[in-house]
Amino acid sequence: MRVNAFIRTALVVAISGTLVACGGGGGGSGSDSPATTPLKLDPGNYAGSPVAVRQSADFDAASRAYTAALGMQSWLEDVAYLIGEYNAGWNYGEVTPEHCLEENGNLVIRTRFSDTREFVEYRFENCLVAGYGEPLRLSGRYVYDGTFNPAAASTRFEITETIDIRGSLGVEQQPLAIVGTTFAEGTVRDSRNYSFVLSSPALEYLIGDDYLALQEVRIGTSEKGDQYSLDMQSKLISSTMGGYLNLSTPVVIEEREGEPCPDKGHMVVSGDGTVEARYGESSGRGHGLEILLNGSEVEYRDTCYVDFGKIGV
Repeated sequence: MRVNAFIRTALVVAISGTLVACGGGGGGSGSDSPATTPLKLDPGNYAGSPVAVRQSADFDAASRAYTAALGMQSWLEDVAYLIGEYNAGWNYGEVTPEHCLEENGNLVIRTRFSDTREFVEYRFENCLVAGYGEPLRLSGRYVYDGTFNPAAASTRFEITETIDIRGSLGVEQQPLAIVGTTFAEGTVRDSRNYSFVLSSPALEYLIGDDYLALQEVRIGTSEKGDQYSLDMQSKLISSTMGGYLNLSTPVVIEEREGEPCPDKGHMVVSGDGTVEARYGESSGRGHGLEILLNGSEVEYRDTCYVDFGKIGV
């Protein structure tokens, strides 16, 4: 799972760094057509309610929600590691028949490892995660399936994660659910030379009253030396936002390390209204950054720092 962890780290940097530091929000095709993959959780029909976009600050939550989604994936990997550690007999501590252990009969772990494949499956049956800081009870299934084709100078990979987990968290037993599938494919030569695409028809998270989902996601990114690119498309749904936003990059973001702005690119965040960020040669002035709110330029900067509090109504 080392490649998968690398993908998560790269996406957190790409998404949170581009959306917040550069002053925009992004996604892949520029289309605002509704996602078609059905959602299984969505407690408040948030997928049917566009978020009001009246000022640039309205989509700050998009960055936080994306980072939270990626954080949940990392959390899942941490839980899987902890469960594997206990079932291998490390740091066993005090456990009861309720804890997720193969010997207790409430957990099944299947693995298959080779030079070209990593396969891990967990099946939970109403069990507590041993060693977790607060009561975490799980039922359901998690599968990680990765194939790797190492060559002399690079590794080509394809990874599928399938998650259908329900349960509760904390002494107050907040309902917890994580449902969806993600796909990743790409090539890694080293930490400064890689390309990959992450996609998902739907990925949903529910903890207590907090709901977060990504639909019809496609995130492509690459780095080669000091050259970096980002191409995104997604529908982001959040109970915190009270609805959904569509994110897109009609023009791929391209930037060089150390430069104050991307060389070019166009990012769009749309709900009930639209905010756009146009960079470098994609801006109306051929350099810097321009921010448009519902089709009208409201801010231009020679650099890519924008004080969102001064934009909009």
